[in-house]
Order: sequence, then structure tokens, then C-alpha cells
Amino acid sequence: MKQIWTTCLFLLSAALTLAPAPAAFASNRGIHDNANFFSDDGEQKANAIIDQIFKQHHGKEVLVETFDAVPEGTTYEQFVMQHFRDARLNGVYIVIAQPLALRYIRGRT
Repeated sequence: MKQIWTTCLFLLSAALTLAPAPAAFASNRGIHDNANFFSDDGEQKANAIIDQIFKQHHGKEVLVETFDAVPEGTTYEQFVMQHFRDARLNGVYIVIAQPLALRYIRGRT
């Protein structure tokens, strides 16, 4: 009986280890080009570099998001902080918004 429980626990632990991570814990890196600032080629190159950073720096993520504008009545800082929290990012978050200017970078170590 003890051997059956041991085997069941071993199989359960192996299944949990090999199962894909749920979406909430999945990596959230790359380019999210909501405002179409990047060309297709530029986006592919940037994503390749971001993937290299992820692999070479122990899972540190880089997320770049572009927006046409920040909603009325919201400061850039409020907008970025809300998106940064929602992303649950382990790394650097970069926001680019109209007018074409880098406005805010937020990171977590």
C-alpha cells in the first residue's frame, strides 16, 4: 500500500513539474505594438533580441508596449504603473506613446 502511494505521489509531482505554466505565470515579454510603430521586420528583430535577453539573464523579461495616446485624465506615470502591475513582469517595461517619445521605463529586479 505504501508503495502505491509513493508511486502516485511521484507521478503527480512529475506531472506538475512537466505541465505548462498557467497563463498568469507565463512569460510576458516581447513587443506589443498597439500603435503600429514597428515594421514587421523591426518587431521580429526586437523580439529575437528580447528572447536572447530572457535566455542569457536568468528569465529577465523585457516588454515594450506602444500606444496611440494615454487616456484623458490619466498621467503617464499612472498609466504605466497600472500596465506594469497588470503585466506581472520580472524585468523591464517600456512604454512608447504619441507624440513619438519614450516617456517611461519601469523595472523590477
